[in-house]
This record gives sequence, structure tokens and C-alpha cells, in this order.
Amino acid sequence: MLIKKIILIFSFLVLFTQSVLSTNNKGSEPQKIRTGFSIYLFKDVDIRDATVAIKMWGDELLKNLGMNFSPESKIYETNDDIINALNNNELELISISTLDYFEIAKKAQIEPSLITTIKGNPGDVFILVVRKESNYKNIESLNGKTILRPGGAYGKIIDVWISNLILEKNRPVENYFSEVRTVEKPSQALLPVFFKQADACVVTESSFITMKELNPQISKELIAIELSPIYPNGLMCINKNISPELKTKIVSAAKTLSQSVSGKQILTLFKAENVVDFKEEYIEGIKKANIKYQKVIK
Repeated sequence: MLIKKIILIFSFLVLFTQSVLSTNNKGSEPQKIRTGFSIYLFKDVDIRDATVAIKMWGDELLKNLGMNFSPESKIYETNDDIINALNNNELELISISTLDYFEIAKKAQIEPSLITTIKGNPGDVFILVVRKESNYKNIESLNGKTILRPGGAYGKIIDVWISNLILEKNRPVENYFSEVRTVEKPSQALLPVFFKQADACVVTESSFITMKELNPQISKELIAIELSPIYPNGLMCINKNISPELKTKIVSAAKTLSQSVSGKQILTLFKAENVVDFKEEYIEGIKKANIKYQKVIK
């Protein structure tokens, strides 16, 4: 599975940079554009569908824009590696989780430029789900119970949100649940609760809606008892050391992702709808929540 993830991410990065970057002068030496992608942002998708959609979109943009840049892409598994690459000017564009941005921005010169939208919002809403027949009414009633949640970037945001819910009730965060299990897919979180194999789970609201559409019985048996604010999952950030002209080209090209059929297919595969300009207000909520969380875990 990890090998498949790496293949997909590399395919996306290579085709993305080949497709969206414009030329200097015809015949001149191609300019290298280095892009990075944090592996924590990756979500399971069908590799065959993704590869086809990415190639279609790349061919379309290449035909329309006529690029001649030399792309290089790399997957980064740690924030330290990303920080070193940025400080050594080995990266022009990096896609990272929102929480990782707060850490990286303290040690490297990066600027958030773009953010994806979900259901028209710049991020996800997370929900805490239990069986309707249970006596669980809020986070307090789940003390000592079993909870399931996704991993990766979503898992980090969920940890911040759930910990702050517990703190608001003046309860200790450590060992609050008897067990916290990490799963890969929303169905792997919801179905154990449905079949009474776990007490609760956290998923995105959009995932819950999709699962209810696929299995109406879920609507009859499961209910959300806590709802998070809108929390953005990831950001596309520019190295501040690149020229304003190059920054404009990269940002403008990336924003065209939703303007073609193939681009929309890619966004659908990555559980997003559009790519829009970043605004500081989009991350204020998760920024404040993370500050509270960091004080607890330190």
C-alpha cells in the first residue's frame, strides 16, 4: 500500500509541474521547478483513475499553455527534511498539512498561497459519531470508551479538536479513552460502531453523508454528537525566496485545476472541489486550537 501511495504522489507531482509551468524563452535552458509533497496529506484513491485523470489534465494544460520548465518532485516524510530543503532553496512549492505549516513556518521562509475547498468551504468539518441507542450524548460520556479515527493529516487535526473538547470540560486529556484506534478509511471507522464493535468514531461530515447515501441503515443507527468548526487540512505554500514573477505563474496555473473535466476528476479523487486563494482567516480557528493543544502535550 505504501508503494502504491508513493507511485501516485510522484505521478501527481511530476504531471502537475510539467503541466502548469510556463516557459522563459524558446530554446533556452529549462528552469528547474522543485515541488514537494508531505506524505501525510495523502488519501487513499484508486491509482488507475488518478493516473488517467492526471494525464488528461496535464496534456490539456500543456497544449494550452506551452510550458518548458524542468520539473523535479520529491516526497518528504518529515518536517525537518522539508525545512532543510526550503532553507537550502531546494523547493519552490510545497504542499503540507495545516498543522505542519505552523511548525515549518517558524523555521523556514514559506508563504501559504492556495487552499482546497470541500463543499464550498476551505476545509473539513469533523463529527463524533455513536449509535443512537447508546447513552453517549457528548464527549464527557465517552470517558473510558473505545474510539476510532483516521490517521495522517486528518488524525492530527482530530487529536487537536478532541483534546480541546475534553479540556473544555475540565477533564484530563491523557488516557481519557480506553483505546484510540487508527483506521485508513471512513468505512473502517463507521462500520465497527454500526456493528457495536467500537463505542464511537470521528470522521468528516462529508464522509458520513456519503456513507449514509450508500447505506441508509446508517442514518437509522448512527448519530453525530459533537461537531467541529471548519478546519483546513492542507495548504500549498510558496518559498518566499523565489521571484514574484515565478510565484504568480505557479499560483495562477494551480488555480486552473478545477477549470477542466480532468482537473475536476483529480480534485474529486482527492476529496476536494476547487483550489482557491489562501486567506489568513481560513486557519485562525485551527491555529488557536493548536496553541491550546500544544500547551497540554508539552
